[in-house]
Amino acid sequence: MRRRLLVIPVFLVGYTLLIAAAAIFAFGLIAEPPWGGFEGLIELCAGHEIGVTVSFLVGAACVVASQALFLLPVIQRRPPLARGAHSFTVSAILIAGIAAALTLGLILAGLELFKVWEDELGEWDWTGWAIIAIVLVSWTGWSVLLLFFTRAKDKSRALAAFTAAIFAGSIVEVLIVLPLDVMVRRRTDCYCATGTFYALVLAVWAVLWLTGPGIVIALLAKRRRLWWETHCRCCGYAKGPSPGSVCPECGSAWG
Repeated sequence: MRRRLLVIPVFLVGYTLLIAAAAIFAFGLIAEPPWGGFEGLIELCAGHEIGVTVSFLVGAACVVASQALFLLPVIQRRPPLARGAHSFTVSAILIAGIAAALTLGLILAGLELFKVWEDELGEWDWTGWAIIAIVLVSWTGWSVLLLFFTRAKDKSRALAAFTAAIFAGSIVEVLIVLPLDVMVRRRTDCYCATGTFYALVLAVWAVLWLTGPGIVIALLAKRRRLWWETHCRCCGYAKGPSPGSVCPECGSAWG
């Protein structure tokens, strides 16, 4: 027990640093002056601009904390049953937030492509409120959709399917927005104020956020399938050598 209490915080700190380093690397690849590309960004983080490093570390800590909340109902020793449906609410809302961020990124990239996006975002005018409205509406829509589909008996499998789909969507978004960003940078002197740049940042953070939970869910998938094959999908009762046609505990047909 003591060893576990020591390993867990060490792992979380190391994982947070890994996420921060991955974010710095990814951001450096898409950055240009005044960041100076990847080497300039590393120099900036290691130099007097300590706020840049702190920002990446805080962002990574938020990613790790939200990943832990997302995985809490997934990493239980056995699959959660129908009576534990409420445990998936937070997980569904969190993954819906990632989907909302990707939705916002696509909208910003489209506005930039058609020259609708404003170059200056320093002033908090109607543009800022429009972005908030887009995020809230898309987040609410995705949350309702995910909560509806996670009403299935095998909630962990449904959540895993959505996680895989949104991860694939984030990769596709990066591949779509990247050439658009190259086109936009040729016609502007301030790439960091473009919609395509913000879309890339959101997509990269989505990939970083989804990678960890995706790996954990994939590792648990086989064990969960074996568990469901020998237990009732409604109450968790073990089938036994002569299970019959229905579960003797709750009367449900074997799934």
